[in-house]
Amino acid sequence: MTNHEYLPSGNEPNGQGPDAERLQPGEIDFTGAVPQRQDMLDLIGDAFTEQQASGGEIPDWGARAIARILADGLEPGSALHQFAVTGRADPDAISKETIPIYAAPDTPAEVKRWIDYLGTFLLHQDDQNEVEAAAITTGAEPYQSITIDLSTTPDDEVAPAVIRRAITLAKRTGGKIHAWIATAIARELADRMPEQRSALNTFANTQMIHRDRLAAETQAITRAEGTSDEVREWISYFTEFIAAQDTIADATSDTEALELGSQGAEGIRTYGDAFRAFLQLSDIDPAREDLLDTFHEVYVGSFTTMQAVIEGLTEITDWRAATEELAERFGIRELLTLDYEKIEKRVFETWDIKRVNGVLYAFDK
Repeated sequence: MTNHEYLPSGNEPNGQGPDAERLQPGEIDFTGAVPQRQDMLDLIGDAFTEQQASGGEIPDWGARAIARILADGLEPGSALHQFAVTGRADPDAISKETIPIYAAPDTPAEVKRWIDYLGTFLLHQDDQNEVEAAAITTGAEPYQSITIDLSTTPDDEVAPAVIRRAITLAKRTGGKIHAWIATAIARELADRMPEQRSALNTFANTQMIHRDRLAAETQAITRAEGTSDEVREWISYFTEFIAAQDTIADATSDTEALELGSQGAEGIRTYGDAFRAFLQLSDIDPAREDLLDTFHEVYVGSFTTMQAVIEGLTEITDWRAATEELAERFGIRELLTLDYEKIEKRVFETWDIKRVNGVLYAFDK
């Protein structure tokens, strides 16, 4: 596989589990019990090297290494953590965890690439099960190859290629698209809208559903003269996905609207809890006339944990790498560590952080 040897988890036969505090050189622990960030990064690099050589997708161990790195910024017990440890995935739960990371304005392009490839890996695994189940039910031969050569696909064509495969599989199995694909479609369609505040863009970034506005926007794209039959098909599957979702209350109450005024009510209708967090800032007057413009100027993004805030807003990756290099050079690994309390203090000195419904929202001061 690579120059790394996989260390089994406690859920696997003969596994050593996460109790081992020391690893032999080259061993990998996907449980996260032993900090191995650099080893995981090396493993991810190896996975992409193998993917490019094969012309297919990243291997299982590469997908789990990506999940391990992403899970380290989330609360314990996340779906990403479970996949990293066991190799068993809940695609919809992982989608909900990775979409905010992907949508964060400061997420590096490389991390977005990891998430794209992780998504296609999980999509393929899940769809293979659907194809096999359909074959058993109908007696038809399983469709053997609906793979994408992502190594030769231009970056701006990766998402359309993934969408095409997902819809092809949905047709063959009689199934529906996953949240991964609905988000990818929304992001592609949002690029066709002249207004950045479109409901499609909002859904792509936050998964907030404004049904009437989404319907109006997708209908407008469908009717547009230059829209291809393929994109119209995407819209059909996207519309079906949205219709199947539980209704999300995205309108303000009458009392809330009266208290906030037109701009405040519009802000909450469009941006939901992110705007509610914005209204909690000490220097924000809900009655000011430039409320929406001010929100756009200062809003940074949303995060699931404080660790995710630190990873997303600071140069922690560079600091960590420099610290590890220095510790390795002088043999003082046990003496040299980053002070996360002071890093967190710096974050609060630089940005306003507000929590609404369990999500952290960051704003420039």
